[in-house]
Amino acid sequence: MTTLVWFRDDLRLCDNPALTWAASRGEVIACVLDEPAYPRSRPLGSATSWWRERSLSCRAEELASYNVPLYRLNGDARTTIPAFAESQNVSAVCWNRRYHLSTIDAVLKESLHSQGLEIHSFAAHCLVEPQAVKPYKVYSAFAPSTLGRSFRTRSLAICKFDPDGTYVRQWAPPLSPPPIVDLKQSRQAALDAYQEIC
Repeated sequence: MTTLVWFRDDLRLCDNPALTWAASRGEVIACVLDEPAYPRSRPLGSATSWWRERSLSCRAEELASYNVPLYRLNGDARTTIPAFAESQNVSAVCWNRRYHLSTIDAVLKESLHSQGLEIHSFAAHCLVEPQAVKPYKVYSAFAPSTLGRSFRTRSLAICKFDPDGTYVRQWAPPLSPPPIVDLKQSRQAALDAYQEIC
């Protein structure tokens, strides 16, 4: 049984409930979708786009090391995901929920269900889902209610503990040079820059 994992707003592996569930079932393929800006959502900014491109490249390499291909798709989720799921002959599709686009998820679930696929969406972005609690206006009322709940944590077996940060350093960009703290040096750097443009 092949399961399609749709990576959305997060590209995490170790604490990704959708990926964990898919890996427990058998063969996994993954996709990420470049979606249009839906109503009530904004397009990605340039910094976010840069981060996403770099993250996708690293994530594709890491997933490939576990024999999980990462496909990049383009289009509206309501039509693209069902068509891709059918072309890959998967038996299930899963993803982590996005609360601001829940109507798109509802249409997508209905479409995938009509194809006879097993569909699962997971809460991966918050401790308590928005519909599970009455909204509080202050944290002091929310805290006791939340702390009284039991939370299950899941971890993907393929992830490794990285106490010294080796994993992060392999894909993180190099740090920029430290700022100039000497006032004379700062003034001279500004004057030099001014001379270049004049």
